[in-house]
Amino acid sequence: MHTFRSAAPLRTTPHSVAAFRLIDRGLRRALPGLGDFAFVHVRARNAIVGVAAAHHRGDQTRLVRSLMRAYRVAASDPVSAVAHVIRTGKPLMRSDIYPDASDQPPMRAHRVTELHRQLAPRSALVVPIVVRNSVLGALSLCYSDSRRRYSQASLPAARQLATQMGYVLMMAAEPQGFQLTTATRARPHSRDAARARPR
Repeated sequence: MHTFRSAAPLRTTPHSVAAFRLIDRGLRRALPGLGDFAFVHVRARNAIVGVAAAHHRGDQTRLVRSLMRAYRVAASDPVSAVAHVIRTGKPLMRSDIYPDASDQPPMRAHRVTELHRQLAPRSALVVPIVVRNSVLGALSLCYSDSRRRYSQASLPAARQLATQMGYVLMMAAEPQGFQLTTATRARPHSRDAARARPR
C-alpha cells in the first residue's frame, strides 16, 4: 500500500489520507482511458503540493510518485503550468510535446528533469479542480508510450474527473487536516483551452 507523503506545508490526518487514497484509486481507474499517467496537485497556503499520482503501467508507478514528490513549486511560480492553472482556473493543453525541442527551457531541479525524461510525456492536459466556483487544485493528464494526443474533445471527460476529485478534496479539507486555498474563482469555460507547455 502506498504511503502518502507530501512536502510542507501540507499536514495530513487519517481522514485526509483516506481521501487521498480515494483520489489515487480514481486516477488509476481513469487510466489508460484518459491518459498514460496523471497527477493531482492542490494549493496549500503558498505552495503547490502533489497528493496523488498514477500510471497505467504498474512498473512505472514508483516513477510517477517520485516525480510528484520532487515537483515542488510556489503557487506564484511564473513557469509552472500547474501553478498557472490553479491561479487562473483555466485549462492548459499541449497536444504535442517534443522531448528534444530547442525552445524548452531547462527545468530547475535535476531530479525533476531526469524523472520527466524517463516518463517521456508526448501530450499533456492540465485542468483546474473546481468546486462551487473555487479552484482547489489541478488534474494533470499525460500521454506517453501510447502516442495518443489531447484535443478539445478531451476536455469534457477531464473536467468531469477533476470535479469528482474536487468533491473528495472538499470532504478531506477539515480544520485539523490540510488547508486548501480556495480564493481563486473559476472562470466560465471558454470554447478553446489555452495552449501552453506543462512543466
